[in-house]
Amino acid sequence: MESTLAPTRQLLTVRETAARLAISEKSVRRLIGAGIMPSVRVSVGAVRIERGELDDWISERRTAPDDGWSSS
Repeated sequence: MESTLAPTRQLLTVRETAARLAISEKSVRRLIGAGIMPSVRVSVGAVRIERGELDDWISERRTAPDDGWSSS
């Protein structure tokens, strides 16, 4: 069976992802369960997050810094 992942792609555990985002593992699992965070199920009960997809996911959610000016 041929793998669809290139050998250079890194899969992160829920723990590694939580540490990278400075949130709890439970929060990562909730985001995955809600379909908000991309993930790969590698076996029953084992989930991984592709590092490049996580980086993209983080970039999509970046907000502009609050400069103290209101638009209203």
